[in-house]
Amino acid sequence: MEDWKGSITEEMQGEELGRVIADYWRVRVGSTVFFDEAISASKATGLPIDRIADVIEAMDSHRGHDYDADVLACSFVPEENVAKVCELLDQIQALCVSM
Repeated sequence: MEDWKGSITEEMQGEELGRVIADYWRVRVGSTVFFDEAISASKATGLPIDRIADVIEAMDSHRGHDYDADVLACSFVPEENVAKVCELLDQIQALCVSM
């Protein structure tokens, strides 16, 4: 991300990139937590994997997002397009300011 030379002030309008993506694409929490990460969290906290899943489900419910509307859960990037998608993500990030 390009270094932004200004400062973020209280009167600035905007949103964090993660929130913009989650709201615009109706992304569920479960779309960004992968099974191996849930297992790792279970091992690290001592919580059963079912409890981890319950927390994810509760956050999804709070967001009001459903699986059918979730672009991240329903999209697949073919190998030949991965680099192009990464370039687009870099372009999106360049539109943001660093906090």
